[in-house]
Amino acid sequence: MKSKILKYVVTIIIFLLTIFAINEVQAKSYTIEDMDIQATILEEGSVKVEQELTFKFNGSYNGIYIDIPDSVDNEEYDKFREQTTALRDSLYNASSVQITNVSELSGTLEKNYNKVSSASNGRDGVYTIQNENGLKRIKVYSPSTNTKKTFKINFILKNLCVKHNDIGELYYNFIGGGWETTIKNLNIDIHLPNNTNEEALKIFGHGPYEGQSKIISGQHVNLKVSNVKSGKYVAARVIFDNNNIPSATKKSNINALSIIMQDEQNIFDNKQEKENFTKKVLIFAGILFIYWIILLLIFEKDKKYQVINTNEEEMMGKYNPLLAGCIKESRTILARDIIAVLMNLISKKIIKLTLIPKVKGKDDYIYQLNKIHENEAQMDETERYVYNWFFEEKESRSLVDRLKQIPKEKGANKKFKQLNDMAQKQLQDLGANKQMPEGIRIFNALLLGLCIAIILIHINFNGFSIYSMSGIA
Repeated sequence: MKSKILKYVVTIIIFLLTIFAINEVQAKSYTIEDMDIQATILEEGSVKVEQELTFKFNGSYNGIYIDIPDSVDNEEYDKFREQTTALRDSLYNASSVQITNVSELSGTLEKNYNKVSSASNGRDGVYTIQNENGLKRIKVYSPSTNTKKTFKINFILKNLCVKHNDIGELYYNFIGGGWETTIKNLNIDIHLPNNTNEEALKIFGHGPYEGQSKIISGQHVNLKVSNVKSGKYVAARVIFDNNNIPSATKKSNINALSIIMQDEQNIFDNKQEKENFTKKVLIFAGILFIYWIILLLIFEKDKKYQVINTNEEEMMGKYNPLLAGCIKESRTILARDIIAVLMNLISKKIIKLTLIPKVKGKDDYIYQLNKIHENEAQMDETERYVYNWFFEEKESRSLVDRLKQIPKEKGANKKFKQLNDMAQKQLQDLGANKQMPEGIRIFNALLLGLCIAIILIHINFNGFSIYSMSGIA
């Protein structure tokens, strides 16, 4: 039987995997395998960007959309900034985005695309630019079917950096949240070719907590993130000597270093708070898991104890039919168990069955049960309870009439419960069908409510993310 069940399970798993594999092959989808951004800070505070994107197409597409934000356009990012900064976002908007080149890379070859005012699907080698709320949307016309392609976009974010009285600052939302697919590998290099003050150089990454930000040299900082989900943002904040942008026209006229560092401390504290909450939830989950394992070991493993390697005939010979039925089916007693006990007592010659004809010459009988006192000592506790309940101190009873009377008697439900409790105690003494105490049942119900409340609090506080202190904030 177990071998057959295993075969069925394996067959079902193979069938489901085949369906999933077929769906994976047939589904139309695309991902960004790699996105590499090389950003250079210019003397006037603009940022020159070269962005390479490698797309993997599964199915047929007419081309791609590439969004370049010049201001905050992501609701999640905007909410994050409102909670963690004393400086307004408008200070960090670019005055404009200038697209200088769009091309496709294939090995060492580069195919330049031409800008057009409009184009129809199916056309190749051209691109259009649309101005949307807070971003430039580039539509690159490049029909693609089940292939990989790498595109390069060159653009300038005009007047992006801020010249404070004490420092210079770049704060830009490189991935503005408009991407509709996962970016598997994101690399952002930011270059400061004129920087001579390495001590003033700092980088902070904002977005997924799995990212890493670091200073490579006095003229180079880097930000790396894996698996940026669709709709998520990745922002970089770089602080540097304001002599790097001597010609910058965007000036705050304030000393900003202490404000920025407080911003970043707030972000770190917020992240630490979320991580600590996640730790508490995971510890609670671990304790809960151990608790449930203990309950399983106490109240579940015993159900197999009496039935392994024991056939039905052996079990019926070892226990009365009421206990045997409860063990075999892992249940409480049923009304039919009372009849089974009576029939078994007849078989054991503790009760005598006499058939008395109702009408002479017709096959219609009264089933009369009589006590056999000399064999009463052979009964166990549950059998004696059924025996006494059935006869009620009388020497004989009609089986049919008495079975009709029992359910209608006052206190029948109470007696049935007493019989069940007695049977369950016997079963527990045998090591079978242990019932969970009522107090534990109530506690488990309260625990379930607590778990649901913690889950809702975690979703409200941390969303569906599990946080760790590694990575960017």
